[in-house]
Amino acid sequence: MTVLGRRPRRPERVPLSLARTDLRGIDLEGAYLAGADLHRAALDGAFLLSADLRRAKLQDTQLRNAFLCQAQLDNATLFRARLDGARLSGATLHGTYLVETQLAGAVLTAAPDAGFAQVVGLEPGQLAKAMLSVETRLPAGLRLVESVEVRNEIN
Repeated sequence: MTVLGRRPRRPERVPLSLARTDLRGIDLEGAYLAGADLHRAALDGAFLLSADLRRAKLQDTQLRNAFLCQAQLDNATLFRARLDGARLSGATLHGTYLVETQLAGAVLTAAPDAGFAQVVGLEPGQLAKAMLSVETRLPAGLRLVESVEVRNEIN
């Protein structure tokens, strides 16, 4: 799987498809996965530090406890994705689609001890239909809209 981490950073004529692939625990630090189809992939515990996931299709993808610090997730689709316990400090989320995304216990705040800033580009409206828990750590100053669902219990 190290070949995924070494993909050249150039546009592809045909998007990379890793749909329904088991990639749990994989190290894809800095990987170029822009526009990739990763729907229903298992990426629990994956190390995706600084990965380029712009415009990636991540619907129904399992990313529980994944390390996504400084990842580029701009305009990615995370419909019904599971990011429970994921670390997203320093990630960019401009236009990221988060409807029905599970963010229970996810960390979106700064991690200064590790040198990571809080997430960038996250708007309250993006979280309007996401599912959070009381353990979800949101960036300072982010005011949630009233329709955000916060659960005390994690399914």
